[in-house]
Amino acid sequence: MRTNSAFKIVILGIISFLLASCVEKSPTGYNESYGNEDYINSFKNTNEITFKVESETPGKVYSVFYKYPYSEGDLVETPFLTAKTPISVKLIIPKDVTTLYVLSDGEITEHKVASGDFILTANRSSHDFNDLATIAAYVNSTVFPEQSNNIKGEDLYKCTDLVISESEASGYFEEAEAWITYLSDGGFSNSNQHGKLWFYTYDSAKRENLTVDDCTFYGLDADGNKEQISYSDINSSNSKYVFYSSEENKNVKNGVYTKKYLGKFHKGLNIGFVFKSENERAQFTTPSLNLSEGNYKYIGTKFNYKNNQGSFTPIKSVSNGFIYHLITDDFQVNVLGMENRSTNHKSYDGDYNDMLCIIESNPIYIKPVEEIFPPKLEEYSVEKGLYLFEDNYPSQGDFDFNDLVVAYDITSFINGSSEKGVRVKTTLLAYGSAFDNEFGFKYGEEYFPIFKNIKGHANVNDKNFDANYEKTVETDFPANAIIKPYLNNGVHYITSSDKNTEDYPYVLVIPSANNASSTFRWCLENKNISDAYNFASPRTNDWYLTPKDESLVIKR
Repeated sequence: MRTNSAFKIVILGIISFLLASCVEKSPTGYNESYGNEDYINSFKNTNEITFKVESETPGKVYSVFYKYPYSEGDLVETPFLTAKTPISVKLIIPKDVTTLYVLSDGEITEHKVASGDFILTANRSSHDFNDLATIAAYVNSTVFPEQSNNIKGEDLYKCTDLVISESEASGYFEEAEAWITYLSDGGFSNSNQHGKLWFYTYDSAKRENLTVDDCTFYGLDADGNKEQISYSDINSSNSKYVFYSSEENKNVKNGVYTKKYLGKFHKGLNIGFVFKSENERAQFTTPSLNLSEGNYKYIGTKFNYKNNQGSFTPIKSVSNGFIYHLITDDFQVNVLGMENRSTNHKSYDGDYNDMLCIIESNPIYIKPVEEIFPPKLEEYSVEKGLYLFEDNYPSQGDFDFNDLVVAYDITSFINGSSEKGVRVKTTLLAYGSAFDNEFGFKYGEEYFPIFKNIKGHANVNDKNFDANYEKTVETDFPANAIIKPYLNNGVHYITSSDKNTEDYPYVLVIPSANNASSTFRWCLENKNISDAYNFASPRTNDWYLTPKDESLVIKR
């Protein structure tokens, strides 16, 4: 704790007395029938559950959302949990959340929230690559999982088109044959969005400066026979495509995986793929065909990776589809993943699983021009929301809970990613105090300050919000760290664990079920939270979602 002069302590004491004398001293909503612990727990706005997935393929990815995550074909929410089976993780969820939305294998399932353990059981399967359902789960979980920027940085420039050429492994051959099997759309259809796939061939020597005029485009007729088409057919309602996800998803749900013969190909050719979804342009596996022009001018435009994992600015053409050569102990195949957006689109997520297929060949050693290595999937859970402080301890103060308002985003890495520890991002949103406050986290018996010398009255959107404050700070703690937010008003450390007493609370934690920062609107200066919200006990689980008096809260 900081040492303060006696004079400062006296002054602070006088301020506390004057403020305290102006407010009602009776506890807000206190009920004599409450036990002390029950009353203190009534200020908690979260529940803890254990999310488990049992009897499932090891390494299969599950993501948990608190709101339906899709809108207009895009996964607009990021998950509050991403983990691979077997899973047993504690989740701190907002009390207003009544449904968990669980994504795996591109399918969303809904589950009602109950206290205690949440157990999801699926039929056990193994990595038997003779089973296409298992292959689909493996690809969607391990190679191209949903919304995780599977290809990053300069790897986006790589061309992974298949090369029809001999190698030491393949030996001599005259022609190579190829077959393609539809696996899934990685969840793209969860908002009734679908796409079509075609393929094309070109002289391998022309790859670097390839144009559509150098390519021969193909679809399949109603009998599954290869048929040459024009490039303009791809941008029309042409029905001679290889796959249309709207049709194939119905088959997959019935356990039917469609396999189609692409034909025989002479040495010296490359095979690329083109994908087009509704209201989007065609996207190619060959980088030079994805032109940066008009509404699709992406070269020089920075985009952010999902989950705050950095950013990238393309300086040349990128691919919008990739082929990964998958080899296991007893299985070898090429995995195709297509993306429906250009990198400059606001909904670009870079997962390359808007259509997923496997490509088999004879000889089986046909491989991409350049290799890619999708990054290791990080496993993590997330807590988001706001910390609201009253700083006038031991007096009640004005009960507006805006003496310090801080948004928090806590990412706890788990399982194989646990060496990354706990990453905490905090953003200063408001302050309203005569004290010289400090905010930070208590870890063990130590206090780690984040924001110091916070004094005055301002909200983040105000002109007088002090631009000198560093409004967003990232802090790292060890794996499995248990941290508690604190405020130091110059005399006392105020935390929810020891300062939310049987009289009244000093710290409120308002969780968010949305990826964005919490939409909770805190009180204006000197406006009692019980007047602004239905805060008096007993409180409903969603009391913090809607103010009862709009004139008493900030506008956001």
